[in-house]
Amino acid sequence: MARPDFAVVGGAPPEEYPRELWDPDLTRDFFTMFHQDEWFAGKLHLRASVAVQGAALNMIFASKKRTPVGSLPHDEEDIASLIRVRWDVWEGLKREPLNQMHGWREYLFGDELVYGNPDVIRMAKAALTAREERALSSEAKAISMRRSRLVETMRESGVSSETLANAEIIEWLDNWLLENHQGPRRKPQILVSIQRSLHAAQMAGVFRH
Repeated sequence: MARPDFAVVGGAPPEEYPRELWDPDLTRDFFTMFHQDEWFAGKLHLRASVAVQGAALNMIFASKKRTPVGSLPHDEEDIASLIRVRWDVWEGLKREPLNQMHGWREYLFGDELVYGNPDVIRMAKAALTAREERALSSEAKAISMRRSRLVETMRESGVSSETLANAEIIEWLDNWLLENHQGPRRKPQILVSIQRSLHAAQMAGVFRH
């Protein structure tokens, strides 16, 4: 497919929309892609009419549900329809000195053009980073809790304190159980699997010093 026509600025085509925001699953996230303090300190809030501000805010909120996240269609009639503004009203707002398209510019999204706003993109990236950090934190907590329960079960089974205190051995056994134990780690099934994991660890030389 040929690249779309676009207005060349400074002899260069529009830059590519950040690829980390291309994932369509991001539109289903419940993060808030808006920083109200920045909005209240920004030019649109301080200088634009209330009508322009309303349109601009709805554009930001609508962009959260678009792919790539934070973008808007390249066709302004589509944008007006998206935020439920009649075209004649949209055109009237566009004639104001500071209008609803302030800050929005063209980006390439594959073979398409979309509108993006650097401030909205920055907020979307920050929200994505926060989501990933929360996911990593939750995963780390889940692993820690699972291994703590494993240690307690192994202690009840008579496994030596030296083995239980070795984090590398516990990690190896936990990973082995993830691959080889079927179903929840409940007694008595988990006790059998633990014995099998200890035997596998011994055969693999995990206990060698």
